[in-house]
Amino acid sequence: MQSSSGGSTGILIAAVVVVLALIAYFMFAGNNPNTVEGSTPPATTSEPAATAPAEPATPPAATAPADTTAPAPDAAAPAAPEPAAPAPDATAPAEPAPAPAN
Repeated sequence: MQSSSGGSTGILIAAVVVVLALIAYFMFAGNNPNTVEGSTPPATTSEPAATAPAEPATPPAATAPADTTAPAPDAAAPAAPEPAAPAPDATAPAEPAPAPAN
């Protein structure tokens, strides 16, 4: 036979469910302007908008090519870092640990 643990557990569970439902409502529907009653959707026309035909593209002007020489390095720029040392060979056997002294 089961013993009654009191009505407070059921009330607590119901309160938690109500609080979570309110949180979900305000998160998903509270800030949505489309849920306001009495709002009407914007008027639409049944006629498509008239569009002008596209004009052909103009060819680019014949200009001299840009200067291809590299710019001088900036004197205030920091020097390039030295390359890092290569990684140790992973296939080399590891040195054995020294034997414990007895």
